[in-house]
Order: sequence, then structure tokens, then C-alpha cells
Amino acid sequence: GRVWSWGSRDLGALGRDGSEPDHLPGQVVVGNDPKWPVTNIACGAFHSMAITADLKLFAWGDAEGGQLGIPEVEQYFEDRPWVNAPVRLQVAPQRTAKEDQSGAEEILFTQVSCGEVHTCALSATGQCWSWGWGNFGQLGVGVSAKRFEAGQGDLLSKVLTPRPVHTQYFSGVPLVQVSCGGVFTAAVTGEGKVYVWGANEYGQLGRSPKDLIEADTPQKLVALAHTKTVLVSAGGFHCVAVDSSGRAYSWGGQGYGQLGHTPLPRVLAPPPVTRPPRGEERVDGVELLQHTPAVISSVSRLCIVRAACGLNHTLLLTEPVSAAARRRMPSDSPQAPVSS
Repeated sequence: GRVWSWGSRDLGALGRDGSEPDHLPGQVVVGNDPKWPVTNIACGAFHSMAITADLKLFAWGDAEGGQLGIPEVEQYFEDRPWVNAPVRLQVAPQRTAKEDQSGAEEILFTQVSCGEVHTCALSATGQCWSWGWGNFGQLGVGVSAKRFEAGQGDLLSKVLTPRPVHTQYFSGVPLVQVSCGGVFTAAVTGEGKVYVWGANEYGQLGRSPKDLIEADTPQKLVALAHTKTVLVSAGGFHCVAVDSSGRAYSWGGQGYGQLGHTPLPRVLAPPPVTRPPRGEERVDGVELLQHTPAVISSVSRLCIVRAACGLNHTLLLTEPVSAAARRRMPSDSPQAPVSS
């Protein structure tokens, strides 16, 4: 398909010139041919990514945190750290100094996801590559602000070009999906295991913030270790996973009811604070987070096929009722008669 964008063009986020009004959809030309099909797209806070049918990766928008993966961004737009049109990323396999670099093949990508100021993409072989701001460990490559001296971490935790997340963290199993949240990341392996890394101040990593504030390398989500997960979606401060039976699980921040299974207090008051005090899970009697994944019971009888998490809200897509009923019906149950 083709890419269309609209909204705020701040920092080049729309990826097109101003010949058409910003509030109306306008085509983004990805590559040299405006008719060349695009198969995957993603939006961050102020940057965007796209993958073409030949598995090439393109980026545009804000580059302050290195989230575009383009070195020397200034060459594309004066002296400012942003790009106002899609630029192709050419990523070569990482090899040791002793290995011949001359014949290195370009990495091809099948899926991309954008966080607030970081980006992750899956290669055709199922390896995760990440780049951008890694101050909370959201890149999964062992980089975070805490590893540097005070006052230097935010600057030195930027990764300006794509870097592979070692497959050893996933027991050598290829990934099938990756999803970037605000400042954390979640991924699913071909065996249905979920891994998470980055910030955990709301329990996004499936552990209490009292035990773990952040992780800069992938951690297996133990609570879903015996569940075959098929997809995950990471939001601003929460996460949703869907298993092979169509059940949806949620965990993380729930101050706005985004987890879908905890009633909010019936009071007329402003929304909860954006971030809880460090290590605290309750403020003024309100549960701000739930770090253990739990089935969203209100939709447990439905078969979920897609999930999407925003900053503080969630969407689920179900199968048609008849299809879901057939999937859930035991094999030894009598089939209902088919009306003619």
C-alpha cells in the first residue's frame, strides 16, 4: 500500500512537504517510486518508520534521541536534528574486526515499532534491532543512564545506529513480533514466550517496582511462561498480550482504567498523577498499577485477535461471534444445527 500522513508536522513527523494542508491526509513518498508498496508503518512521539515490500527500512521525523537510526542527521536538513522526508536505513550485519566486511549483506526487515524516543525492528530472520534513547534500558542492548556517571547518562545512553539485541537473551529462538511502549519494549518469540525490557515504574515488565525499577536487557515474563502468546502491544505505561486461544491479558499502569479489569474509584476528582512515587503502587487509596498479568475477564468469552495500546487507553479486536464460538466449542460437544 501507500503511506498517508496528517496532523502536526513539527520536527518533520509527517514526512512530506507543505503542498497540502496538514489536517488532511497527504501521501508520503517512501523511496524513489511513489507507487512502490509499503507493508509496515509505525509512529513514535515525533518520528515515523516504514518498511517497503522489498523489506527496506525508511525513517523520518525527530532525531534528537537517535530514534531514526541515521548517523550525521545534519546532512539531511541544515543543522537541525530532524529529517522532513523518508530516508533509507542501510543496516549491515555486525562482524568482528577479523571478519571480511566487504561482502556483508544488508539486513532486511519485516516489522518495525516506535516508542516515545526509541525504535525497534525485526529482521527477516527474527532478530531484534534497536536504536534511539536508551536511558531506561528500553533498547535491550545493555545501555541505560544508570551505567554512566551522574549527569552523563542521558547523553551517553543514546544509540544512534541500529544495534542487534543478542539472541542469547531469547534462548536463541527467533522473534515474531516486537512492540515499543513509551520507554519500555515487549517482544514475542516463535515459541510464544514474552520478553520485556526498559522502564518498570508501573510494573510494565511484569514485576513489582519495589523489586525492579528498570532492566536494560530482555527479561522473560515469568507470569506468562506457561502461556503460548501470539502477540503483544505496549502502551505508554501498560501492556496487553493475547494467547493462542484468544484470551487477552493486561498489566502495568491502571490509573485511567486502561487494563480493563479494575473499577476506578467513583469520585469526581482529577486523574491520578502521571507517575507514582518511586516504588509505590497506591496513592490516596487508588491502585496505580498491577504488575502481574491478568486475564481481562470482561472479554474472556470473546476471541481476541488484535490488541493496540495507546498512552492511557487500549483497543481489542475480536473475531466474529460465530467464529469465536466454534473455536471455543469442545471437540466432543454436539454441533448446533446449521440453519438453511
